[in-house]
Amino acid sequence: MNRMNRTPHLLVERGYPHERGDILPLGSSPRLVLGRKDDGWEPDVAFDNAFVSRRQAEIRYEDGRYSILDLGSKHGTAVNGAPLEPFVPVPLKRSARIAFAQGL
Repeated sequence: MNRMNRTPHLLVERGYPHERGDILPLGSSPRLVLGRKDDGWEPDVAFDNAFVSRRQAEIRYEDGRYSILDLGSKHGTAVNGAPLEPFVPVPLKRSARIAFAQGL
Protein backbone atom coordinates (compact mmCIF):
# COMPACT_ATOMS: atom_id res chain seq x y z
CA MET A 1 0.00 0.00 0.00
CA ASN A 2 0.99 3.61 -0.46
CA ARG A 3 2.61 4.81 2.76
CA MET A 4 2.35 8.44 1.59
CA ASN A 5 -1.43 8.33 1.89
CA ARG A 6 -2.73 11.83 2.64
CA THR A 7 -6.32 10.88 3.46
CA PRO A 8 -7.18 10.38 7.15
CA HIS A 9 -6.26 6.86 8.18
CA LEU A 10 -4.92 4.61 10.89
CA LEU A 11 -1.49 3.05 10.35
CA VAL A 12 -1.23 -0.26 12.17
CA GLU A 13 1.87 -0.92 14.24
CA ARG A 14 0.49 -4.03 15.93
CA GLY A 15 -2.99 -5.52 16.05
CA TYR A 16 -3.90 -8.91 14.67
CA PRO A 17 -5.37 -9.68 12.12
CA HIS A 18 -3.77 -6.57 10.66
CA GLU A 19 -0.10 -6.49 9.75
CA ARG A 20 2.44 -3.80 10.62
CA GLY A 21 2.11 -1.04 8.03
CA ASP A 22 -1.49 -1.75 7.08
CA ILE A 23 -3.43 1.43 6.33
CA LEU A 24 -7.02 1.55 7.55
CA PRO A 25 -8.89 4.52 5.99
CA LEU A 26 -11.11 6.46 8.35
CA GLY A 27 -13.54 7.24 5.54
CA SER A 28 -16.30 9.80 5.80
CA SER A 29 -18.43 8.13 8.46
CA PRO A 30 -19.13 10.39 11.46
CA ARG A 31 -18.49 7.44 13.82
CA LEU A 32 -16.14 4.48 13.54
CA VAL A 33 -16.17 1.79 16.24
CA LEU A 34 -12.97 -0.12 16.99
CA GLY A 35 -13.07 -3.36 18.95
CA ARG A 36 -13.13 -7.13 19.00
CA LYS A 37 -15.35 -9.21 16.73
CA ASP A 38 -17.45 -12.02 18.17
CA ASP A 39 -20.31 -14.22 16.94
CA GLY A 40 -22.97 -11.50 17.22
CA TRP A 41 -20.96 -8.31 16.69
CA GLU A 42 -18.49 -6.90 14.21
CA PRO A 43 -17.04 -3.42 14.77
CA ASP A 44 -16.03 -1.16 11.89
CA VAL A 45 -12.37 -1.96 12.64
CA ALA A 46 -11.88 -5.35 14.29
CA PHE A 47 -8.94 -6.66 16.30
CA ASP A 48 -8.53 -10.24 17.49
CA ASN A 49 -7.26 -9.93 21.05
CA ALA A 50 -9.04 -11.10 24.20
CA PHE A 51 -7.95 -7.92 26.03
CA VAL A 52 -9.67 -5.66 23.49
CA SER A 53 -13.34 -5.07 24.30
CA ARG A 54 -16.02 -5.69 21.69
CA ARG A 55 -16.76 -1.96 21.75
CA GLN A 56 -13.33 -0.61 22.73
CA ALA A 57 -13.27 2.90 21.31
CA GLU A 58 -14.96 5.18 18.82
CA ILE A 59 -13.40 7.67 16.43
CA ARG A 60 -15.70 10.59 15.65
CA TYR A 61 -15.54 13.10 12.83
CA GLU A 62 -17.31 16.36 13.65
CA ASP A 63 -16.80 19.90 12.34
CA GLY A 64 -13.79 18.83 10.26
CA ARG A 65 -11.95 17.28 13.21
CA TYR A 66 -11.37 13.78 14.53
CA SER A 67 -11.65 12.74 18.16
CA ILE A 68 -11.54 9.43 19.99
CA LEU A 69 -13.29 8.19 23.10
CA ASP A 70 -13.04 5.02 25.09
CA LEU A 71 -16.40 3.22 25.22
CA GLY A 72 -16.00 2.01 28.80
CA SER A 73 -13.61 -0.78 27.84
CA LYS A 74 -12.34 -3.12 30.55
CA HIS A 75 -8.62 -2.63 29.84
CA GLY A 76 -8.64 0.97 28.59
CA THR A 77 -7.57 3.08 25.65
CA ALA A 78 -4.65 5.53 25.56
CA VAL A 79 -3.56 8.29 23.18
CA ASN A 80 0.16 9.09 23.14
CA GLY A 81 0.53 7.13 26.38
CA ALA A 82 -2.19 9.06 28.27
CA PRO A 83 -5.13 6.91 29.42
CA LEU A 84 -8.53 8.12 28.28
CA GLU A 85 -11.37 8.68 30.68
CA PRO A 86 -14.32 6.58 29.48
CA PHE A 87 -16.84 8.40 27.26
CA VAL A 88 -14.83 11.67 27.20
CA PRO A 89 -13.78 12.61 23.63
CA VAL A 90 -10.16 13.62 23.08
CA PRO A 91 -9.05 15.42 19.90
CA LEU A 92 -6.85 13.35 17.59
CA LYS A 93 -3.90 15.06 15.98
CA ARG A 94 -1.72 13.89 13.13
CA SER A 95 0.56 11.00 14.16
CA ALA A 96 -1.30 10.36 17.43
CA ARG A 97 -0.57 6.90 18.83
CA ILE A 98 -3.62 4.95 19.92
CA ALA A 99 -3.16 1.92 22.19
CA PHE A 100 -5.66 -0.52 23.65
CA ALA A 101 -5.39 -2.67 26.77
CA GLN A 102 -2.22 -0.99 28.07
CA GLY A 103 -0.38 -1.53 24.80
CA LEU A 104 -1.34 -5.16 24.30
